[in-house]
Amino acid sequence: MKNHKTKLLTKKNWLQGFILGCLSTMFSAIPAFGAERISVSSPLGEFTVSVSSLEEYAKTGKIDEELGFYAQFVKPEEMGKFREALQSRIDLTPVMISQFLYSSIGATSLQFFGDLIQTESRLNGFMHCVPL
Repeated sequence: MKNHKTKLLTKKNWLQGFILGCLSTMFSAIPAFGAERISVSSPLGEFTVSVSSLEEYAKTGKIDEELGFYAQFVKPEEMGKFREALQSRIDLTPVMISQFLYSSIGATSLQFFGDLIQTESRLNGFMHCVPL
């Protein structure tokens, strides 16, 4: 009888350890790496700009040399709209985002924008960042 109880405790301890291990993994902070530069391809060509340049423009309206190169080809009104878009906050829950991304239009949108915005190794920028 003692042997049976010892086995039961061992299984119970193993199960508790397994559950605690899974929970600690799910709720631990996972470091994320953000992009330093954004590359956008279009029929007119490809351009790359640093995230810090875009942040500075969004916060202060100051166009640095890097962003200035591209800004010269865009009307001032368009740059104003671009700044507003950079400053816009969109309140979405993770569930809302997930539901959209797993829909057919969401997957198609990811493919389209991923072809425009690519990683440094010229891979689809969204399809390699978001697991589907």
